[in-house]
Amino acid sequence: MSKREPQINLRLPQELKDKVHEIAAENHRSVNSELVRMIEACVAEYYFFKESEGQGHYSFEELEEEIGEEEISEEDYERRINRALSLMQESMKALKEKS
Repeated sequence: MSKREPQINLRLPQELKDKVHEIAAENHRSVNSELVRMIEACVAEYYFFKESEGQGHYSFEELEEEIGEEEISEEDYERRINRALSLMQESMKALKEKS
């Protein structure tokens, strides 16, 4: 008997479901595989921002004003950008290795 991955029942608006089906077809994947890749990408993005900015969020969200508009030096800004790029490259590499 093969081990099965945990399952989840997910309700989606019809329009979103149709879009996911369309994207999966374009990428020659099953809908399940496409959803797993989408979720993996969102989780990687969340942790990317958590590591680089100190607070996890998604690029499509408005970052709350808790962080504020602190003044940072150009050197610190460049260090943060380079760290963010490095984390994104690591995430993309890990996703490619999984496929």
